[in-house]
Amino acid sequence: MLQTAHIINILNLVDKDYNNAQIFWALPFQVIYEKGNESRENEEKSMIEISYLLEGFARQGPPGFKEMSILADKVIEELKEDGELIDAIMKGLDESIHASGYLYLVVPQILIANHPNKSEKVWADLSKKKKKDWRPKDHEYFGKLDLWIRKWISELFVGVLGNPQIFYIWDVLFLHKWADNAILAVCVGIFSLLKNWLKQAPSNREIVRVLVEEPGKIYFQDLRNAMLVLEENNCFKTGKIPLDLQEQMCELNTNVNVEQKQVNLHF
Repeated sequence: MLQTAHIINILNLVDKDYNNAQIFWALPFQVIYEKGNESRENEEKSMIEISYLLEGFARQGPPGFKEMSILADKVIEELKEDGELIDAIMKGLDESIHASGYLYLVVPQILIANHPNKSEKVWADLSKKKKKDWRPKDHEYFGKLDLWIRKWISELFVGVLGNPQIFYIWDVLFLHKWADNAILAVCVGIFSLLKNWLKQAPSNREIVRVLVEEPGKIYFQDLRNAMLVLEENNCFKTGKIPLDLQEQMCELNTNVNVEQKQVNLHF
């Protein structure tokens, strides 16, 4: 964490457009540069090099925060191919919201769609409140599906996927030049792999848990197979993922099947 802070500080010397999401973007570069027991001099050199790479990546790779909002809306439009499930998820997210513990799960700029500056202000105000002082309106920000899709996009999936899955997804996105439709397709692919978990999540707390924690439990081969489905059907270029493909990817998640079998054994 200290190394990340140092990298961000170096980055700020040459690029004043710092945002909190860069903390996540830095992690894959840090892992690649990790060489074990290094001298302080070599470690300092690595951090400078990572800062340089991160600065270039931030300019060329990820969409801006307003573009992230537009992209998240497009993702949800594709997900609405399965209208019954999405309606159930949106209803579940909007009920019995106790979200004061969610604040630090999202970067400040994405809390409110299309308004990164306002989002930062609202996020900062919420961070100063005690949990008991949160009003119903404060909790409502976290009862919207598009917020959690923006989380995935803003963190470029680093905050939810494990290793080596995140490197595979980054390879896919680099291959497609971080195009919006490619990011959209990855979102729909991951969401499709989570569908069987989401069908069992009736409440806001459970749905958020699935969206935040379960992507990290997707097996590498299952994720790879889902991305191959998207590639074979040209989805990374078109950004169109029909329901039959979403259902096909849903069935690829073998970890869900394993967990369901384990639950059945208890009965």
